[in-house]
Amino acid sequence: MREYFPALIGNDALRVQIGREIDERRLAHAYLLVGPAGSGKHTFARQIAAALACEAGSGAMPCGICSSCRAILEDRDPDVITVSRGERVTLGVEQLRAVLADLYVAPNWHEDKIYIIEAAETMTAQAQNALLKALEEPPRHVRFFLLATDAAAMLETIRSRALMLRMAYLSPEQMRRCLLDRDRRAAALAESSPDEFAAVTLAAEGCLGVAEILLDARRRKPIMLRRESAEQFLSLCVKRHSAAEVLVMLSALPQKREEASELLGLVSIAVRDLLAIKRAPGARLCFFVDALRAEQMAEQISLQALLRLTDALDAAQSALSRNANLRLTMLSLAQSANLI
Repeated sequence: MREYFPALIGNDALRVQIGREIDERRLAHAYLLVGPAGSGKHTFARQIAAALACEAGSGAMPCGICSSCRAILEDRDPDVITVSRGERVTLGVEQLRAVLADLYVAPNWHEDKIYIIEAAETMTAQAQNALLKALEEPPRHVRFFLLATDAAAMLETIRSRALMLRMAYLSPEQMRRCLLDRDRRAAALAESSPDEFAAVTLAAEGCLGVAEILLDARRRKPIMLRRESAEQFLSLCVKRHSAAEVLVMLSALPQKREEASELLGLVSIAVRDLLAIKRAPGARLCFFVDALRAEQMAEQISLQALLRLTDALDAAQSALSRNANLRLTMLSLAQSANLI
């Protein structure tokens, strides 16, 4: 069987689907690639562009070694245009008008001209409306790849004119194998600190690009500290402490609303792990690196307490999203979870 898009990790069904569409010459003119940052959207779009121009008649698609593949994958092909918002918050109509002005200019080297529009969900309504006609009646040689983390933020008229492809999350084991194969830092971290390396594969939440960022010690440090704080907070819930101890712990929590919300999000993931263990021993864990430690912690807290804590965490995160006072929110959380 032909190997499709070997540079893309995971997403097996998606790779086969698009590979066959290219082989059978029925690739659509517009796709909406949806997935979180680091999930491989840009890699996939550029791989598809390379496959369309690849000079190899057989073997892997794309071959990755012919002159056309190299030019596209190295971002030096004039027929593959990336549209980015740069440092701006939104992608404005001016940038889209430049695209529209270029649409009817024939490709320089290939049969197709590819437009990769990054952060498509940040397009203003004006920009999306400007793009709409091009999506409805594009020149035959034009293909669009719209990359988005949140398709729901885009106009329905845009979403209905592009086929949606959702990038799949990698499992921790897929992440581990890929990192060890691709990055020397991963092998060094796995050898020097296996638990920290395992934490990286979990903290990336299935996104290879995020995991590669976390291999940098400076970028990883705040994540590891936040995970440590989350586990300390959870330990307060599992084992009874005095009110004074709880208040000391609460005072050590982040003093910024966004950081506190991220911490509570991690605690919520850890609580879900404990609930999963209660209901199905041996379940795959999303927070805990040490399964035995998680099982021991689950034994020390009742199912009712975990459900109560889940509700309290949800309420606290909701309050923080509404700009509630941080300290009062944390005190309310502690009271709702019966910590004090």
